[in-house]
Amino acid sequence: MANTKATAEDIAALRHVMREFGRNEIRPQIRKMEEAGTLPREMYRRIGDLGAFGCAFPEDLGGSNMGYEAMAVVSEELAYAYPPLSAGMNMQAATVPLTIFNWGTSAQIQRYVPELISGRFIGFNAMTEPDGGTDLLGAMRTTARRDGDSYVINGSKMWITNADVADVGILYCKTDPHAGHKGVSAFIIEPGTPGFDARRIKCSGLGSVMTTNHLTFTDMRIPADRLLGQEGEGFKIAMNSMDFGRLVIGARSLGLARACLDASIEYADMRVAFGQKIGH
Repeated sequence: MANTKATAEDIAALRHVMREFGRNEIRPQIRKMEEAGTLPREMYRRIGDLGAFGCAFPEDLGGSNMGYEAMAVVSEELAYAYPPLSAGMNMQAATVPLTIFNWGTSAQIQRYVPELISGRFIGFNAMTEPDGGTDLLGAMRTTARRDGDSYVINGSKMWITNADVADVGILYCKTDPHAGHKGVSAFIIEPGTPGFDARRIKCSGLGSVMTTNHLTFTDMRIPADRLLGQEGEGFKIAMNSMDFGRLVIGARSLGLARACLDASIEYADMRVAFGQKIGH
């Protein structure tokens, strides 16, 4: 990302746009989105059209180059409008496109970043494994074996958001199971590749619009040019990726807290007990 930073006026204007979009476009659609029970791709496209996913990216890739504060503001306001929808900020604006932007080749960046930040592609980040939780390194069993001009991948991942409806994802594997953190590598993968399977699992925390999945890879063969960075850089790439994810999650949490507070104030100003509004 370039060093350009949005002014306070730019940030205030962005917040206003996102707040109005949340009030007028997102909230009236919540029941419809929940009843549909799947990721609302059209809503993602509309958010992408606003430039909301592209705050941290240069204009030549379709971004606005407004910076990380702007990205946090968008995350906060989306969470204020509808918390499950804001989870997409990780995959569309932070961890997936920023990881490709920071570590990918020019061809990888041009292929995937504009599509992700526009909402035309849905992304996912496959890091967690079934028996590992946050123990990225110690629990990693998924492997990628070099075979000529390809890698062959076997293993599984758990709790992977949007993977069953996604177009592209980042996958972390062991390319050298005996090399500790230096044996982890990152790959760009596309669902639909033979050997890839995504099975949706129930996760009430994200509602019905953000799907959560168990992934399995059975002799999944991908071209060698899908390697992200260099072999053995996967652990470093993952740690860098999570830095951006933490920024987004913190901002989303703030938006949710604000929404709860405002709803409580509204309720306290409506509910009457013993002849007076309880907020009084």
